Amino acid sequence: MTTDLNKVPAAKDSVTVTDPDKKPVTDFGANWTKEPDVSKPGKSTGTVEITYPDGSKETVEVPVTVRDENGKTQADKNDAKATDGLTTDLNKVPAAKDSVTVTDPDKKPVTDFGANWTKEPDVSKPGKSTGTVEITYPDGSKETVEVPVTVRDENGKTQADKNDAKATDGLTTDLNKVPAAKDSVTVTDPDKKPVTDFGANWTKEPDVSKPGKSTGTVEITYPDGSKETVEVPVTVRDENGHTQADTNTPEAGKVTVNKGETPSAQSAISNNKELPEGTQYDWKEPIDTTTPGDKTGTVVVTYPDGSSEEVPGVTVHVNSDTDLINAKAGNTPDVPRGVEIKQGDEAPAGIVVAKDKDDKDTTFPEGTKVTWETAPDVTNNGQATGKVTVTYPDKTTDTVDVTVKVVPSDADKNEVKAADGVTTNLNKVPAAKDSVTVTDPDKKPVTDFEANWTKEPDVSKPGKSTGTVEITYPDGSKETVEVPVTVRDANGHTQADKNDPKTPGNKVKVDDPTKLTDGEKEDVVKAVEDANKDDNGNSTLPDGTKITVGDNGDVTVTYPDGSKDTIPGDKVVEGKTDADKTDVTVPGTKVEVGDPTKLTDGEKGQVEEAIKDANPNLPDGTKITVADDGTATILYPDGSYKVIDGQDLVTKPGQTTADQVTPVVPGDKVTVVDPNHLTDAEKDQVKTNVEKANQNNFPAGTVVMVADDGTATITYPDGSVDQISAADLITKPMAAGQAGKGTGTTTTNGQGAPAGQGKADQAKTLPQTGNEQGSLLAASGLGMLLLGMLGLGGKRKKED
Repeated sequence: MTTDLNKVPAAKDSVTVTDPDKKPVTDFGANWTKEPDVSKPGKSTGTVEITYPDGSKETVEVPVTVRDENGKTQADKNDAKATDGLTTDLNKVPAAKDSVTVTDPDKKPVTDFGANWTKEPDVSKPGKSTGTVEITYPDGSKETVEVPVTVRDENGKTQADKNDAKATDGLTTDLNKVPAAKDSVTVTDPDKKPVTDFGANWTKEPDVSKPGKSTGTVEITYPDGSKETVEVPVTVRDENGHTQADTNTPEAGKVTVNKGETPSAQSAISNNKELPEGTQYDWKEPIDTTTPGDKTGTVVVTYPDGSSEEVPGVTVHVNSDTDLINAKAGNTPDVPRGVEIKQGDEAPAGIVVAKDKDDKDTTFPEGTKVTWETAPDVTNNGQATGKVTVTYPDKTTDTVDVTVKVVPSDADKNEVKAADGVTTNLNKVPAAKDSVTVTDPDKKPVTDFEANWTKEPDVSKPGKSTGTVEITYPDGSKETVEVPVTVRDANGHTQADKNDPKTPGNKVKVDDPTKLTDGEKEDVVKAVEDANKDDNGNSTLPDGTKITVGDNGDVTVTYPDGSKDTIPGDKVVEGKTDADKTDVTVPGTKVEVGDPTKLTDGEKGQVEEAIKDANPNLPDGTKITVADDGTATILYPDGSYKVIDGQDLVTKPGQTTADQVTPVVPGDKVTVVDPNHLTDAEKDQVKTNVEKANQNNFPAGTVVMVADDGTATITYPDGSVDQISAADLITKPMAAGQAGKGTGTTTTNGQGAPAGQGKADQAKTLPQTGNEQGSLLAASGLGMLLLGMLGLGGKRKKED
């Protein structure tokens, strides 16, 4: 209800009454019980009382809009319209207020209003729908607006979203003629198929009043109500109906580029300098320059007036790597001798170098490969020639003759041998690499190699087996080694596990414990063999056991199953002492003394000087002491010593050697066929036994003779003589029941030499003996020294 300023509307006109069937009722009376305030424009409220013919009454609140002085409400003055391009998602009614726009008479936005749908749009399916919005202003005035709504599809898209609209390519028109809007655009669906069901109009027409290029804007409206705009360039022909494309003829040319570069479309038109200034050149389709060779393309020439034309048959040459690079022989790399080189194998770095077309140094493209085409002969050291293929990333190739230097390989330089004592469990092949040891020329361990069994050892039964390991070095060289393997028994034991070789009781004396001679090694072997024998002299080690000795005296006991035990060298050998290494010469002339059992200090001094004179090369620091009986002890700087028996150093005037020496009877008798007539061989054996038994007893120059009956005559250098009876030296094979009968005696003749026979003065050399510490007691010498000191030394015969 609206009314003019200061005019109260009729009460009956201010209400409407309907019966139960919704039909209008007019038979009633009405009056204002409270009039609305109509003194000022805007919204006011009054109360109307209605009186029906039956006398019943009711009241109604009546809102009244009071027009302004010009007789207008806010609805009259404002401009309300549907929001342009209103879209919504499927099944979603947009807000009513967002669906309209309201402006005041000055075109300024109005936001102070209420809005509601009196008819909602159908949003249940994609497409175009229409609803009605009622707008209520603060003054109570109202108006309605029809609102077109575009409903997006299930993907939330309209036709404008899904279709692709663009300006018609090469659109031209005559002077002063605007082309049809729909002809000025092309629309395609998501499948690139043409769309024709749309409306189009120029929202901004192109300027067609003069020839040349102009631009307009076309608005496209789709059936679902969605819209989009497209900028449309238009070429306006001249007064003769021509464009610049009509009056110019571009010519296809050729352009060269490197891989990956974009060729210049302008350079591909050979007469581009003859075409109008401002002409643009574009490739219709991009040219693939990732691979070398000649490519063909089409250039689109667009003139300043907007007209364009296509120039097909343009050639683009993409340089190959071989177009840009010359591969030449480079350095002469070292190649290990004997290494297998196959066609296609990678060649050494630097064997070829890259040069550009001006023969200047350059680099090969990343990804270039150099492989052998013809392998060099690497059988012998020295230079060899071959041929390599350079394959560039673009698959083009160059072939180059090259030279290599064949050098000793890792296999030539390294030393490989089977690992010591390789053992394994039954049915388990040991790792090949663990089964070998490799050292370089400096004897340092080498670990950078691969190893595999070319012939596996038989591990199916306990014992010794042999396999073959092939070793491959980083330089590609190879070598093989035979590897003995010991397979443990079912209990996991080897013969080394089950045997414990004994160490000799006495160490073998050697000159240098770090470098034994062959003879010393043989002595050690014998000592170990003897230490591992039972009471019957049989070896306690398994048959077939081998004993070897290293330079440092380490003993390796290798059992038949290949397992080994080791005895450290310091357990079986020791260095010789000064006493061991020094030969002592007994003075050739004995010192004459008054009493050989009790020398004076002066006589002891003479003995000491005699020893020094006979041994001028004794080590510095050596000390000599002389006992009362003339026995001399030579003490070396390392604590070892030797003893010379007094009888070899002193004599009483008129006393012979036979007076002083008691021959030792050999422990073993020689069995002879005829005790009355010994053979020469039997005599030699008797002689050897006597000499051996007295090797530290007889003075040098003593002669032993054996008679036919086996009696031994000992003649000393002074001519005196001793004898050992045959009974003590020989025996005849005994008949049954005769064993154990008969003994012999030793006879001594102090006056065996004829009167007046001279005695030769000679020096003799003592055997090398040492003492424990360096240092074993010189058994016979020290014993005689001690006995001499007690007055109980070897036999001294009284003077005749």
